[in-house]
Amino acid sequence: MKHIGFLFIWALFLSTVNLHAQQISIADETTEKESIPLVTNILKISTVAFLDETFELGYERFNKSHTGSWNVNFGIQGSNSNSRNQKFGFKYDLQYRAYPLGLGERYSKIGKLYRRGIYGGVFLRGEIIDKTYEFYHFDVSQNFGTDRTNEQEITAYNPGVLIGIQRTFFDIIYIDVYLGGGMRFVSIRNSDPLYDENQSIFRDIYDDDYEGVIPRFGLSIGLGF
Repeated sequence: MKHIGFLFIWALFLSTVNLHAQQISIADETTEKESIPLVTNILKISTVAFLDETFELGYERFNKSHTGSWNVNFGIQGSNSNSRNQKFGFKYDLQYRAYPLGLGERYSKIGKLYRRGIYGGVFLRGEIIDKTYEFYHFDVSQNFGTDRTNEQEITAYNPGVLIGIQRTFFDIIYIDVYLGGGMRFVSIRNSDPLYDENQSIFRDIYDDDYEGVIPRFGLSIGLGF
């Protein structure tokens, strides 16, 4: 009888140990399943660039520790209001971003796991824009005015700084939002010598020939891989 009791206790002990081991295994599998893998590359498209008639794609690559990244953007801009007023250009952008805390995992208010990174960085943006449009020229000596066509080439450089936040949705979808600013330097070349490039006295940050302090805002959607 004592042997039977001992065997029963021993069997109960082994069953408890086995059940505990299974629970640990299930917990580990659940944790591993819930963890969002870190990606090295993100391919992005800018949603804000469409407001400026620009189609812009970006590519971000992280270092091994995910505490820094290089971000490259390239865009094509174009508009054609009519046969005599056209605009076509290229925009390119190089950024270095520092993520002090990396891309850590967090839980949302509804218990959804996601990754988030806050960064600061520097950028250098360049633009080449070709514009063709009509302008009115009045000759005071002849007391006569004519419509003329001018081809304008604008080259702009914009160094600056930015801060932003990037987080995941559905594990591999990345939303990137940033704010920043810098200085914009412009070089203008006109084909028509009669065109006065200072005829537009008031210029704002939305004008292609604007030069000075300029803010920057970005919103991109990306796919991590």
